[in-house]
Amino acid sequence: MSTVNGNGECPQCAYESAYYVTDTATLEMDVDCLVCGYGERWSRVIDRQTGTNNGCIHFKMRKDGYPIIRHQVWKGYGSYCLFIRSDGRPQVGMLRKPVRERRIAWFKDKLKDPNVDADRSYFLVWDEETQQTRCVVGTFYDVVRVGPSLYGVDPQKT
Repeated sequence: MSTVNGNGECPQCAYESAYYVTDTATLEMDVDCLVCGYGERWSRVIDRQTGTNNGCIHFKMRKDGYPIIRHQVWKGYGSYCLFIRSDGRPQVGMLRKPVRERRIAWFKDKLKDPNVDADRSYFLVWDEETQQTRCVVGTFYDVVRVGPSLYGVDPQKT
């Protein structure tokens, strides 16, 4: 498998934190925005009629010989990031359903864990009306730019 990874502009929030992964061998691609939660996927369709042959997966093909590609789009409703103290790596989640109070309560409960760095963790919600994300828990710093964000995600503390 040969992949190309990189960051780019998100189609929903226009923020430069959409993570793109392209598999050049299968022509599949994923896009996940780490700010607003938007997602897209282009994937080859598996031919379930043919089954597998010696562990190989068969894909559906068009009459012209090119693979059939399924395109899926998920509206983003926000994202969260929990920084784990033990290894310093973030646990990131994209929210693909409307945010409810119990999800925010779940996040606040996670912040009580002594292994989570609450000062660096945050929970962002996409506001459809303003077309911007807002920080509802923790602090989110716009590390790409200096000063206020052009896309509505400014350092905020709640």
